[in-house]
Amino acid sequence: MWFEFSIAFFLYIAVLFVPTYYFLSALQIDQRISISMAPAITAFSYSLSGIVLYCLGLKSSPLTIIFPWTSLFLAVGIFVRLKDKRNLLQDLLFIDFHIPLIYIFVGILVTTAVFVANLDGATAFFQDGTDNYYHLNAVRSFAQSGDMSCLSASLFEHSASATVGAGFYPAEWHILAALCMQTLNIEPTICINALNTALIAVVFPLGLYSFLVSIDSTNRNLHIAGSVTTLSVCACPWKFVIWGPLYANLLGLVFISNTSSCFISLLDGKHGKRVNLAALFVTGCFAIALAQPNCIMTMGVILAPFLIRSIYKTSKERGLPAAFLACAASIAILLFWVICRNSPVFSGVANFNWDPILDAKSATRCILELTLIYNNNPPQWIVVACVLLGIIRLVSLRRNRCLLFSPLYFAISYIICISSSGLLRTYLSGFWYNDFYRIACMYGLCLIPLVSYGLELIHNAIKCTLTKMGIGTKGIRVDSLIQVLSIALFCVICYGHNTFILLPNKNADSFDFLTSTIKYQYTLTSPTASLTIGDSEFLKKVEAITGTHNLVINDPNDGSVYAYGLDNINTYYRRFFAPENNDTSDLIRTRLADISFDDQVKDAVKSINAKYVLVLDYDFNGKSGTKYFDFYERDDWKGIHNINENTPGFELVLTEGSRRLYRITVLD
Repeated sequence: MWFEFSIAFFLYIAVLFVPTYYFLSALQIDQRISISMAPAITAFSYSLSGIVLYCLGLKSSPLTIIFPWTSLFLAVGIFVRLKDKRNLLQDLLFIDFHIPLIYIFVGILVTTAVFVANLDGATAFFQDGTDNYYHLNAVRSFAQSGDMSCLSASLFEHSASATVGAGFYPAEWHILAALCMQTLNIEPTICINALNTALIAVVFPLGLYSFLVSIDSTNRNLHIAGSVTTLSVCACPWKFVIWGPLYANLLGLVFISNTSSCFISLLDGKHGKRVNLAALFVTGCFAIALAQPNCIMTMGVILAPFLIRSIYKTSKERGLPAAFLACAASIAILLFWVICRNSPVFSGVANFNWDPILDAKSATRCILELTLIYNNNPPQWIVVACVLLGIIRLVSLRRNRCLLFSPLYFAISYIICISSSGLLRTYLSGFWYNDFYRIACMYGLCLIPLVSYGLELIHNAIKCTLTKMGIGTKGIRVDSLIQVLSIALFCVICYGHNTFILLPNKNADSFDFLTSTIKYQYTLTSPTASLTIGDSEFLKKVEAITGTHNLVINDPNDGSVYAYGLDNINTYYRRFFAPENNDTSDLIRTRLADISFDDQVKDAVKSINAKYVLVLDYDFNGKSGTKYFDFYERDDWKGIHNINENTPGFELVLTEGSRRLYRITVLD
């Protein structure tokens, strides 16, 4: 399984980067930005193809999506180079090419130690939440149906038995996972874990690299410092793989920094032709929108100060009323924010309710200590120290102070979001579902450049001190040695003694806590697991009996919500919640046991052509247990749980402990 995981990981890196970077590097754009933008361009291209193919009635597959785009990017890259009479390999390498390699090396090392090493096998999947049923089922549905349109996303390969209709969903992440599943013919869980690893270990760090390049293009010490600070904030991007899990949001998150770098470069007129940078920025925005639209708003918070600064600076150079125009731009941005908040598109999201769980004082402490959650997550003191030093560095440099606005905004939003309710909260954090976990992650994202500046300041301070002491004046290059030592010290302190060096005291810092959380959530042996090892083994036996086409009625809350995504069992219910406004479903859920004498139920089952009934927890007593969520109501599913081996119209074909599989015989 780990071999398949490795193949999937390298497949993602190859298809996301290689062809697109070859194309982008042929254009007159800074390669440091081009290499980071390649995954966003690729992901959007694949999503666009999925929509077009669906509208044309054609199926999506590696042959209809990956192959055409790979060929096109390579062909255009070759054409542009030949047209300009350049070598076919020209512009692929650039000055400081070793720096992005450092980002990749550190990213893979940290992600392997923190995430991959704590998975319960390559096929492990997240269970402690309500979102992963969608991810698993959607990936399999996309892969098997060949329908990969974000405009018509569905959990069901066959629409005739669908209990939930198809509709718009930002499914770019699911498309990437499904294409990998089709290409390698491996389990969706392996594709998912490999994709998340690639996003965290490679795509996200390179995005931060391009962002640092765009704001301070000649500061090599800052760029190198960023290689170890990129993954140093536990809230970002790690929060999205241990809460929800919010995989689609993860994809949008990793595209924020690289797309932002295009916009900043566009404003400054650096790093390439403005028309090319504008095209990259717009494409990046579409890529983010099809991954998770709220990340567009995050990028807006980050970029708004840069836009206002640019307007002020340009106006002043041209003799225009700079202060007035900058204020006018600020008001226009604020009005646009309010209009979006009140538009029908966002109103449902903005009014999503989460109950406050902390008071303002405790929330402020979470912000200052970088705990950012309420369940005993240890503070990140080394990161906090670097943030403070980064602020000092930015103030002393008298440039890039725009970086201070976005963390301040999300800090205030977090405090209000987690400690209060009301209209103000919906305007500040509504675009992120008023979810303090998402806000915490965005806050962490905005802190990373400050941490990088802080580490750079430490490096400069050590260098200055040694120079004053006369060390390094006899031809000894201490600069590189200082970088290595300061980076190594930061890594040991930040990433935790139990991440790389095993010591007795577990959970002593945030990364120890993070690795323990991942280990707990990505296993079948967790006390709160919806699906146990016994359930998983039973489902494999069920699939051998039912096959992959016979429809199986189930109570999804007993763990069978994952039966389709994991074992390709054609289950009728593929989400935890009971479908609304579905009379057929209502009859089956509440009266299925009466099928032998209830013609309405019989007709309902006949209409969906169901053949089997699956029960993974026959002895469940109706109270909220370890594998059931608080919203579960047994009466909503009593038609299924009232069936036993003596119920007329059903034949018990497989039993194991509290697990049952019945064949519906009344329709024979």
